[in-house]
Amino acid sequence: MARRTPDTPRGFLLVQVDALSWQTLLFAMRRRRLRFLTRLFKGRHQRHGFDVTPLRPGVPATTPKVQAELLYGARQRFPGFRFLNRASGETTYFGNLFEVARIERNQFAGRFGILENSGASYFNIFDGGADRATFSSAGVGAGSLFPTKDGRLARVAYRCKLALWALITMPRVIYRTTAEAARETYDILRDFKNHELHRGSFSYVIRSLANVLASELTLAAVGHELREGTRHLFVNFIGYDKAAHLRGPRHAYALWSLSLVDRDLKRLHRLARRARRCSYDFYIMSDHGMAPSRPIAEHAGRPFEELLEEALADQSPPAPALRLRATGNLAHLYLGAGESPLLDGEVAQLVPLLKETLAESRYVAWWVSRSPYNGLFYHRGAAVAHVLRDSPPPAGLDAPLLADLFALLDLPDSGDLVLFAAREEGLVWNFLDEYGCHGGNEPEEQDAFVIHPRRAFGQRLGLTPLDLFQHFRDTYHN
Repeated sequence: MARRTPDTPRGFLLVQVDALSWQTLLFAMRRRRLRFLTRLFKGRHQRHGFDVTPLRPGVPATTPKVQAELLYGARQRFPGFRFLNRASGETTYFGNLFEVARIERNQFAGRFGILENSGASYFNIFDGGADRATFSSAGVGAGSLFPTKDGRLARVAYRCKLALWALITMPRVIYRTTAEAARETYDILRDFKNHELHRGSFSYVIRSLANVLASELTLAAVGHELREGTRHLFVNFIGYDKAAHLRGPRHAYALWSLSLVDRDLKRLHRLARRARRCSYDFYIMSDHGMAPSRPIAEHAGRPFEELLEEALADQSPPAPALRLRATGNLAHLYLGAGESPLLDGEVAQLVPLLKETLAESRYVAWWVSRSPYNGLFYHRGAAVAHVLRDSPPPAGLDAPLLADLFALLDLPDSGDLVLFAAREEGLVWNFLDEYGCHGGNEPEEQDAFVIHPRRAFGQRLGLTPLDLFQHFRDTYHN
């Protein structure tokens, strides 16, 4: 533990483990995959005082939504990870880095971010006002891997440090990359033995980038930030998320990736405790969980959008073009090319067979549509409930979910219908070709958490991303 004076400034190191649910974390602990996190709640680490509080990400359960609320306090801005921009007719996809840069520039310019005033961000979607944002989606989309406000990259000394780091780290990167290739080969052979070769494509490159290069870059850069005394740090580890999407949240590949994150957390915690220029509070969070899923296209032989078009092919007059934009087990269905969302009655008039088709589909559990009376229609099979904003939630919905649905339908770029996939034998049907999904309201998807200094949130039984924004703003910026 570094010696600090009473004048040492206070800061935070917030680490996000992308897509990790609390139950999966406990499962990995029981499997003895997470030695550091296990010790964090036991033995000598307990004197540092860590508690855990549930975090509800809300719907859609996606990183862009959570980070917009956490970093900027901007509530419910995005219908999903993919959605249709009605004005342009183009698909907005948060995997498109240029689109992310445009969104941050247009929606968050001038807003307070919790990483302002001596802050740095690594591998996040948004920058949060950070002085340095390395490999952020918005920064890369804007044309720079290392967007900075202080011009550090222009300094010869800093470039020399980067070169020295690359030279020192290269042997470890080569070793870890070779180890990832060996484990990928082992996973392929095991999946072949278990007749599960369909479960995700080969991922040598993804494993190397997410588990090795991103990890080494983050540890080296954040270590430098801690030594320099940067006060507000936010780090996102993406390796588990990539593995869980590809093969499933509790597949051996996902658990291995999680064990590597655990090692990196240990190193970051040690560096934060040894920092002398700033006294750091250490936080670990997940932005959402992930549910085990099965692709609809694998089971049905074609995507869900094509199944709908086939079912409606005999309708007279012909149904308008259907456009489905999916985020895991949540999907926005757009009818026609109108710039304004359709009301429930307009949907029924335009496509009379659509509700019956959705009600009979084994892949759809329920869906919502807009009401002309400032409310929504909640459809589950053939049953329909009309819910007004001041009405109590109907059976099947709770108050937080109902508030999320109203906020979702208030967004002009949300679909005319918002579909939520069904679940069979423990697996959620996925509108995308993935074996782990998030976006909807399954228990695993809403099972996020925050590990934090004891009593940081008092006696709160649960948190939201907006609660975190207020905490970091009020605690570290006053």
